[in-house]
Amino acid sequence: MSQTIECLREAITGEFNAATHYSKYAEIATAENFPNVAYLFRALAMAEGIHVKNHQQALGEKLQPPMKEIKSGNTRDNIQTGVDVELWEYTTMYPGLIKKVKKESETEMAKLALLSMEWAKNVENVHNGVLKQALQDIQSGKDANIAEIWVCKVCGNLEINQKPTGMCLVCKHDPMFFELVER
Repeated sequence: MSQTIECLREAITGEFNAATHYSKYAEIATAENFPNVAYLFRALAMAEGIHVKNHQQALGEKLQPPMKEIKSGNTRDNIQTGVDVELWEYTTMYPGLIKKVKKESETEMAKLALLSMEWAKNVENVHNGVLKQALQDIQSGKDANIAEIWVCKVCGNLEINQKPTGMCLVCKHDPMFFELVER
């Protein structure tokens, strides 16, 4: 099996489990009366699902990854977990996977995998920043300051509190590809 296939499967599994965790975290935030944080977690789950779809397209199959046990705490703890995981994905996981895939970059699959992984890596950095801000809000005793979240349907990038008017900063697609996340 090629390294590209192994890397895509690892990325799909990670993103699938992240989406599942964020969905669970949204339920907890709702129960703890943090509706804006719950909204953010739902948007993050949607974005991670876009990463799964992109990686599956590069792989050429709809891999059904194994489900990891969902460990959760209170909303503050769950935001901190998200901050930590997004940082790890951006600084460690994706750079490592990209380095491996570049060794096979002459194949069509590897080219698609590199594009998908670069987008996901850069979006994870955006997710980390949004979660850090939500954590600051929670630590100051209030809900996150989020009225609207727009998700790029191509790469999973997020725009907070402002409808995108320019191209996506990550994938460079037209703003028409952004979708308002329903509350």
